[in-house]
Amino acid sequence: MQEQTNADLVRRSAQGDREAFVELISRYRSSLVSLIRRLTADLDEAEHLLQETLVHSWVNIGNVRRPERVQAWLLQVARNLCRDYHKSAERRMHPTEQSELANYLNRYGRAAPPDPRATEVREAMHSLPPAEREVVQLFYAHGFTIKEICDRTQSPAGTVKSRLFTARHHLRSFFGITDQEERKR
Repeated sequence: MQEQTNADLVRRSAQGDREAFVELISRYRSSLVSLIRRLTADLDEAEHLLQETLVHSWVNIGNVRRPERVQAWLLQVARNLCRDYHKSAERRMHPTEQSELANYLNRYGRAAPPDPRATEVREAMHSLPPAEREVVQLFYAHGFTIKEICDRTQSPAGTVKSRLFTARHHLRSFFGITDQEERKR
């Protein structure tokens, strides 16, 4: 039997075919799990966010504009839900778990002194608009190419490049680097 295309599975899923949806999700489950776990340190919350992603995807599968690129759409759904999770007031109300605190301990078991440069970089990143912040993180922190960022954000290459350019300019201004100093480098 010939394997069905993503477009076929999306079409069937949109018509209410649960088996088609299960087959579609099984193709990309590991990518979804990896992304959500990377964006969410708490494994319980990661599992919860995966379930939310699946439910949201099932309910909205009919809204997929480019069924052949359903993987990028699924990953964007997961990214958006993770972003919402991190923004939620409820999340900020919870005290930090011991396991999370362990990430800040050095190898001797003592809290590492905060690096003022790291704090400054975090502040600079948070000063960026969300779309630019996402592109900068994907490009510099995660090492994605422009094409990979386009696929993940469902944005044209020109938009991604423009966001990177604008973000770099904003970050230079944040750190007080003038255009003349930048040209000397």
